[in-house]
Amino acid sequence: MQTQTQTSKFETIASWIVPIAALAAVIAWFIIAPEGALGKLDAIGYAVCHRIDERSFQINDRQLPLCARCTGEFYAAGIALIFQAVVSGRRSKLPSRGILAMLVLFFLAFGIDGSNSYLYLLKQTSGGLEQIPNLYIPNNTLRLFTGSGMGIALAAILFPVVNQTLWHSWITAPRSNGSNSASSPRSSPPSTCSS
Repeated sequence: MQTQTQTSKFETIASWIVPIAALAAVIAWFIIAPEGALGKLDAIGYAVCHRIDERSFQINDRQLPLCARCTGEFYAAGIALIFQAVVSGRRSKLPSRGILAMLVLFFLAFGIDGSNSYLYLLKQTSGGLEQIPNLYIPNNTLRLFTGSGMGIALAAILFPVVNQTLWHSWITAPRSNGSNSASSPRSSPPSTCSS
């Protein structure tokens, strides 16, 4: 009886410590990060992006928090994930082969554009590799589009994988009549327990 009371007290205290620690970390970050909303966005941008000035969009000579490719990638992935969450709910079936082929093309375009862009950067900064020709002269608009394609590809694969991981049962049936009906067949992961 004594240990059960101690365990429940510990669980109660532990359930409060994590949210309080998270809140303290967020408050500390707001105090430490640069001033203003753009300063906070720049701090996030520094964590996930190279932020090379020539490869970023500018508004009134102010560099945006992410480079053009990361802007496309993160915004497209975020929008696609929100769209899938609203439209698909717990659906966890991977895209069809035709869609997967298109996603692979997005991935290849991202890789080719990134490699070509990096080669162009090396030629500009180090003067080396002059003998290797570029496929084309890279630009921020193309970086935005290839980043967006990659963001869509990531979201299309990530969403069903997350649903299969988070939910005990998930929906694999295609959407019917535009509704999330409760009568849709659901499947669960195969059981590994023998009882």
